[in-house]
Amino acid sequence: MSDRQPAAAAAESVEGSGDMVSAFEGPDDGDGDDSPPVTASSSQPDPESLKEAIESLGPEERETIEFLIRSRVLKT
Repeated sequence: MSDRQPAAAAAESVEGSGDMVSAFEGPDDGDGDDSPPVTASSSQPDPESLKEAIESLGPEERETIEFLIRSRVLKT
C-alpha cells in the first residue's frame, strides 16, 4: 500500500486527463486559452430558444418573472 495521501494520489490520477478538472484547481485553471468566463449578461441568447420561451411564457416582464419565482417557491 502506498504511503501517499489519498488526495495526492487522486490528483495524480486526474492530472493525465485533459477532460477532467482536479478538485484542487480553480474552475479557470484548466482553461488553456485564458478566455474570460461566460456570464448570462455577456452571452447572446439563442433566437429560437428566446422565441420558444416568449411563446410559452409570454413576453419578459418583471411582474411575470416575480410571480413565477414566488409561485415556484411557494409550491416547494
